[in-house]
Amino acid sequence: MAYKDSTTPIGERDLFRTPLPVYRWLDDIYNFSVDAACTAESELAQIGYDFPRKNAFYIDWFADCRSMMVKPHIFINPPYSEIPRWVDKVISEANKGCTIAFLVPSPNGESWHRTAFDAASELILINGRLAFIGANGRPVNGNNRGSCIYIFRPKAKGAPCQVWMKDRD
Repeated sequence: MAYKDSTTPIGERDLFRTPLPVYRWLDDIYNFSVDAACTAESELAQIGYDFPRKNAFYIDWFADCRSMMVKPHIFINPPYSEIPRWVDKVISEANKGCTIAFLVPSPNGESWHRTAFDAASELILINGRLAFIGANGRPVNGNNRGSCIYIFRPKAKGAPCQVWMKDRD
């Protein structure tokens, strides 16, 4: 994904952290075991796949959770420069039995949104812009895109994706 008109330094663009109220709200619902796209500094769940050192793309999340005897409930705020790659991995792991919350920019015509929408169980549109946490640990205001959360879990082929909206606050 291009970062058109971004003023964020290139080395920091994939390091934005999830606002804690958003994570806590989702964690209260899904009780996450794994944060699959974190760094050591941004890990939110009890298990983190310290990306990119412990590359989540090469881990079988479902099998890993089973071996650690934890629920395969995964949270992901992926590096936005690699979202299509993450969509493919998320769909693969959901088909194995994982429940995954995938925090990404709101739909804006990118082809990966159609792929995600067709595979997801739910799409939660966030009403209002989120202030993600920058690499310096402070909230970054002025997000130029809205956010949404796709929820993936095993579902019957062709089952519709349920869409709903949640206010940011």
